[in-house]
Amino acid sequence: MIDIHVHPADARCISPGFIAGVAGSMFDGGQSGGGNVERAVRLHLSDRNARRLLSQTDTHAIVESILLIADFGPALGEGASLPTLGREQRYPQSLEEVMRRFPDVPIAPAHGMVWDLEGTIELLERHPRNLYSDISSFQLLSDHGLEMVLEGCAKAPDQVIFGSDAPLYDLSGNPGAKLEEMRSRLTPGEQAGLFELNARTFLYGASAR
Repeated sequence: MIDIHVHPADARCISPGFIAGVAGSMFDGGQSGGGNVERAVRLHLSDRNARRLLSQTDTHAIVESILLIADFGPALGEGASLPTLGREQRYPQSLEEVMRRFPDVPIAPAHGMVWDLEGTIELLERHPRNLYSDISSFQLLSDHGLEMVLEGCAKAPDQVIFGSDAPLYDLSGNPGAKLEEMRSRLTPGEQAGLFELNARTFLYGASAR
């Protein structure tokens, strides 16, 4: 099993504004108990040696995890590092421009299957050769939402990749019951594609399947 989307659980690597936003999305705007929620988030983001992440990978037989560094600078007012860099952020329209300019580069937008299922599926069907999408933040889905995502996976079975987004969205840092629910709804072949083979193709090419 491959997890295409994890983050370092270290508050030093994450914008304070983002941490405050995570806390703000929780109980009483993150102010319950005099800021206890934000303190709990920061405490959760203290896995500096990745022991909790490694424990999670062992529990779920995850053999590879792709560590992503989140860059929220422009959204927090820091502006682009170069004035010539584009500022287009429309999704999924802006992604198609990138794909037109770089047709041989495999691309996997994070959260696509969860945040814009319909638009992402349309993109995947139009670009079967080099476009993928992960299911990170699936922990937020209702049972019906998860069912819709799994139905979407069937429309592009070779292009959807598992991602947990650990440690975000689930303060346990563990996909847990939702992951087991996905497994129960998928055939062995569908599980192989979603949880490993599609990621291997994305990362290493078709010969790696």
